[in-house]
Amino acid sequence: MIRVDVLDHTPKRCLWTRTPRWRELATLRTDLRAHATDKSDFSHDSDVGPYRPRSSDERVLGMAQDMQVRPPRLSGSPWEENLIDLLESHIRNEGKVLRSYEDLAKDSGDRAIEYLVGVILEDERRHHTLLSDMLNNFRSDVEWRDVGPSVPQPSFRTPPNQPELLIQTKRLLDIEREDARALRLLKRELQPVTKTTLFTVLVELMQADTAKHVSILKRIQTLLRRPIPF
Repeated sequence: MIRVDVLDHTPKRCLWTRTPRWRELATLRTDLRAHATDKSDFSHDSDVGPYRPRSSDERVLGMAQDMQVRPPRLSGSPWEENLIDLLESHIRNEGKVLRSYEDLAKDSGDRAIEYLVGVILEDERRHHTLLSDMLNNFRSDVEWRDVGPSVPQPSFRTPPNQPELLIQTKRLLDIEREDARALRLLKRELQPVTKTTLFTVLVELMQADTAKHVSILKRIQTLLRRPIPF
């Protein structure tokens, strides 16, 4: 979940605090803190047990009720709302695409076509999961509640074993680049059977995956090397 503790007014940890919505919430929380009492930081449920510490969101909403102040509407900025709409639309379309691929595989009557469509379906299902995780990130932030599973946020902290992790990442990058060279050679060797087998297209798929792995590992390098990004 993307969360920001705006009570401490430290936006350096996250760009979300720079949006007008978060500035509005920060102002409200500051006003509410001035009216807080020690007891307001605790919540009690007689059916559960003794007082327990309240979360920052509970404190804000509780203090708002005590002051007869209406809390801000739980909606996102125009940018957030637009992204949520785009992701939801894409997820709906992905579902239709999945069914179309499944119909193609079923109706073809050709094992080779079924095999290739199966490869595509694996990718489409993974895309569907990734899009859903991204959507949950924005919903969590807008709705002030955990909506999961979601994409983890980078910590932007330097791990104590950073040098070893960078060496390991560099080694994996070298392996992927060597794999890319080996796949190019394999594709050339398979040219005589390009039109009569599926081998060439499968090698091309592996080449695309290798390029993707290189991109991911470069991102991991960046995360390992970089502290707070602003």
